Amino acid sequence: MAQTKSQSFSDQSAYAGPGLYQRKFTVNLADINAVATTGDTILLMNMPAKAFVRQVFLKHSVLPAAPSLGAVTCTLNTATNVLGASLNLATAVGPTASILTSDIATKEADPALTTPVYLTFNFAGATAGTFTAGSIDIDIDYEIMP
Repeated sequence: MAQTKSQSFSDQSAYAGPGLYQRKFTVNLADINAVATTGDTILLMNMPAKAFVRQVFLKHSVLPAAPSLGAVTCTLNTATNVLGASLNLATAVGPTASILTSDIATKEADPALTTPVYLTFNFAGATAGTFTAGSIDIDIDYEIMP
């Protein structure tokens, strides 16, 4: 499984103290085209040690388009947990075409370590790197325990 970094990936050192945090990411066309094959991931962020995801929101603002695209979904996940349901990116863009998952009860393998958060794609019919449109907005609310 290949992995790329989102262009909006940023250093998390400013988000290292205990408290509640909200991060917003936009995965754009260049990010989507960097995904080589179905099942590949984009690294969005590394949550600091003792961080736990509380809520995620996924919504596409531009419908993905590519020659012969049959289906495309994305899922937010860590190495050990899926963070909510998959978003069907083939659904027309609109106010109800989104996924909100609250009260996520996840425990990572070792909460003393940083936790990478990925966006995983699954698509059928399209050739990787041939997308001509697409944009996905992601909000992640998480808490860092003392």
